[in-house]
Amino acid sequence: MECNALYLLDKLELVLSTVGQEPTKLIQESLVLSMKALISEEFLRHTDEDVKILVISCISEITRITAPDLPYDDEQMKEIFKLTVASFEKLSHISGCGYEKALTILDNVSKVRLCLVMLDLECNDLTPSHCYGVCLEDREGKQGIGFHVGNE
Repeated sequence: MECNALYLLDKLELVLSTVGQEPTKLIQESLVLSMKALISEEFLRHTDEDVKILVISCISEITRITAPDLPYDDEQMKEIFKLTVASFEKLSHISGCGYEKALTILDNVSKVRLCLVMLDLECNDLTPSHCYGVCLEDREGKQGIGFHVGNE
């Protein structure tokens, strides 16, 4: 099942990445089932880290598509933010399989200014400085991702 889930989530992420903001009504309607599935306990609490990061990557794409509106209610968004910030830890492992996904998530967080939404929802334990602190960690003796993002 995990291989199938990974495959399907990877394909879903690819499709979502091609959808622009303000999609047609037909595309909006087709997103509903994916949005419901992604927020399920089965996916959000999955034990496989690769599945979790793909789920958050898909959700970050949906959030980008629906911006400035949030795709989920406040409590669901708080849970998503926790998992989003946790995904940034993958940025310290450049050779890991989650690194590229974490970069995509970070890019979407930046595009739609999700850190501001975190503050609006009073996610005090997930402040922007905490998010960036995770990104700036230098665990392998190299310059952190913050250096590269700030100098592009």
